[in-house]
Amino acid sequence: MLDNRGAISIHASDGNKITVAVRKRVGAENQNDADKYNTETRPTITSTGGLVTIDAKTDAAGDHPIETDLDISLPRKAAVSIVARRGDVNVSGRDGNIDLAAQHSDTTVDDINGSVKINQDKGSAKVEQINGDVRVEGHLNEVSISDVKGSLQLEGEFQESIKLERIAKTVTFKSSRTDMEFSRIDGSLDLDSDELRADQLTGPLRLTTRSKNIRLDGVNGDVRMQDDNGAIELGMSKLGNIQIDNRNGGVQVSLPDRAGFRVDARTRDGEIQSDFPELKVNNDEHESKANGSVGNGGAHIVVNNEHDNIEIRKASATAPPVPPPPATPGKLGKSLPAPKSDVQTTEH
Repeated sequence: MLDNRGAISIHASDGNKITVAVRKRVGAENQNDADKYNTETRPTITSTGGLVTIDAKTDAAGDHPIETDLDISLPRKAAVSIVARRGDVNVSGRDGNIDLAAQHSDTTVDDINGSVKINQDKGSAKVEQINGDVRVEGHLNEVSISDVKGSLQLEGEFQESIKLERIAKTVTFKSSRTDMEFSRIDGSLDLDSDELRADQLTGPLRLTTRSKNIRLDGVNGDVRMQDDNGAIELGMSKLGNIQIDNRNGGVQVSLPDRAGFRVDARTRDGEIQSDFPELKVNNDEHESKANGSVGNGGAHIVVNNEHDNIEIRKASATAPPVPPPPATPGKLGKSLPAPKSDVQTTEH
């Protein structure tokens, strides 16, 4: 499908028919010119072998403003390739692969029994219920991806936010600022310009970033993290080897109470605190160190920090507080306003 100006909507048809509904907007100074531009930009459908091409022909009238929306019904098993320049794209109910190139679009893809590839410049992408792999690349504002049975690859620059939920296989993310990879996500991940929050990740997890506060909860397996100018909070549910290197931000590692591990931790211009009496902690004026073994010492935990503190906590000590009970009717209560936040539109 080719459409340089206008929206594209693709959904499953009944049987093996292809149906195209066209809605066109023509800009002209008079009716004669409008009729001429309309004739010149009639969409075409051509078939070569097993390939069917639908072209909106919006450029056929030259510089005159033509917008053509295409509502297309296709057999569910047909693979789809889309090229769109200006206009939203919606694809739903497919049993084939989706290959989509778009600009200035809000793109939605859902209910696909195949793989999805999106290359997009500006706009947003929402991808849901995919039985194959997903790859999204380009320069986008917002990305939301959930319920993917395959792997996920994100590569490019993402200006505002990324939200991921329930990705069954390997997740990789690469931008000019962040490089991340892990084996799967059973919970959720939220990434914006200055913060990364996630829960229920399975490693091995590798993360390199800068100027970002990180909070990861319920992590399984090995972890390797590097950050500059940001705080790190790491909560482990099943312990593996951990390597953390950080600067200009505090580091807190929460470990299962009965886990076995050995620790080598060091911070310059900061202090170390530990909930585990088995660890030897030495806080000096310029450099602090902690080392020792707990239990069988199976996992190795290495933390290096500069210009801030290190905390080694028991997971039970850092569990979220129980929310207060609802207010009793008839008693005076007052809600505090939600804290304000400023979103800085910088690249992730």
